[in-house]
Amino acid sequence: MTTIMEMKRKDLRPMPELIRRKDGANDEPAEWTIKPCAAERGAPMTAVLPKEMHAPIQDFELDRVIRAHEMMHAKVSPADKRTWIERGIATERGMVAVEEARVNFLIAKVGFDVSILEDNTELVAGERISERGDWEEAVYFTAALSGCGGMNKFLVGIRRHRPAWAPRLRRIHELLQKELRRIDRAADRGGDTPLMSTRTNSGRLDPSKELVRGYFHVEAIAEWLDRLAEEPHKDEEQEEDEENQSQEGEGEDNERTEGNDTEKGDPASAGVGAKNEGNFNPPLSKADLEAQKPTTNREAGSWAQLNVKEQNLTRHVPGGLGKKRIASNMGRNPRRIGNMLTDPQKRIFDRKIKGNGGVVLIDYSGSMALNEKDVLQIMEAAPGCTVACYTTNSYDKDGKPNLWVLGARGRMTTLIPDSRGGNGVDHPALVWAIQQKQNANAPVVWVTDGGVVGPGQGYKDQLALQCIKTCLKSNVLIRDDVEDAVELLNDISARKPIKRWWPLYFRTTYKRQTGKRLEV
Repeated sequence: MTTIMEMKRKDLRPMPELIRRKDGANDEPAEWTIKPCAAERGAPMTAVLPKEMHAPIQDFELDRVIRAHEMMHAKVSPADKRTWIERGIATERGMVAVEEARVNFLIAKVGFDVSILEDNTELVAGERISERGDWEEAVYFTAALSGCGGMNKFLVGIRRHRPAWAPRLRRIHELLQKELRRIDRAADRGGDTPLMSTRTNSGRLDPSKELVRGYFHVEAIAEWLDRLAEEPHKDEEQEEDEENQSQEGEGEDNERTEGNDTEKGDPASAGVGAKNEGNFNPPLSKADLEAQKPTTNREAGSWAQLNVKEQNLTRHVPGGLGKKRIASNMGRNPRRIGNMLTDPQKRIFDRKIKGNGGVVLIDYSGSMALNEKDVLQIMEAAPGCTVACYTTNSYDKDGKPNLWVLGARGRMTTLIPDSRGGNGVDHPALVWAIQQKQNANAPVVWVTDGGVVGPGQGYKDQLALQCIKTCLKSNVLIRDDVEDAVELLNDISARKPIKRWWPLYFRTTYKRQTGKRLEV
């Protein structure tokens, strides 16, 4: 029988050199650098391109499972995550957490006992996160622990300060595992890409630039996780009903999970949730959680490279960002005394305002139209604004322009480029437009019918949802055509109440993926 001292003295270094991938990331013959480390959370690490792995090397069962975990990272994880981060579909934090869950799911499938993956820090982590009230970190930490033995201890720590959070977090763990099982079954039937696939999306062997197909599943689930982690977007009409549902279901959830989320032998387990001063409802209601759905691998799309060109701005347009006087019903000197008789609001005073400018982005695909008169009307409605249009039907990696600046700084072009037929860069163009704001209060107006697509692709919920979230975050206003956009800019200039409008494409996607309606 092997003694503990003999197990400690053994040097069982993994051999990732034997692993083969379909993207060519481990094809070059070279010895990996293996650095022994403690069997503790955060110490093991795998870097595919530098060929470096940190892993425990002793002959304990926990060490063996951790080595299997790191070897699976070497087998399936992207060689370079920068390409995935730059896509902007999901956050880096979300993808890291879901990748941990995927790797644990895959090593469990080949026979390793992932229930022993715990290091007794989960309880403290749960208590620390719940004490701070950090819902976002709680969601990501739950995903990273999903499938591991430390989940129950983590939820015990959560219940010390936020008892109402535990049922939601446990359900997130269950839904994540359910989605991984669904993908795995679909792949076995030939209906989906395998979770561990490292074939590149383009077929080219370039691990530093190409996207591996199996990781599209991670990206899709991570995007869903990001939605759960952020403060939920609530419709004004449904907010009260959802709060009532949350309060009604809370008692049932706590009773159902109370026995599951306590740690055996923990002296504080009988008093879990005793700190009632921290018993706050989670930001995510039960109904919202069940309504949120991850996009599927088939919904994965990509945008073309954004290439910006400023047209020759030869025509002067009156107006700018300077100050101007407008009528007001408050002030010191009645400069407009005649308004006492002619103005229903009796605005006999003056006040100075600054032109906000703004940015107007126009979808110039085959389903939209644009001419010189449209650009002039926009710039007259919002003096000093920037006007741009975009269109492409290819990925444009050769630098061919697909976004044109038609007006800026009080000048506009007289030459409107020809449409290239497709959309291709909707979200990159939207991000560019937001970055062009002259000041924090400058409006961003997007003229589009909502039919956002990547080059050579059909309409995909994943790409549409990315655009929707950016519009919500940056308060982008959408209109269907230039005429409506001009009317909107005039209303903004007159400081009238502004009403949101969403294309049918966006309303349908948001309802399908989140179970909620976009507010107007």
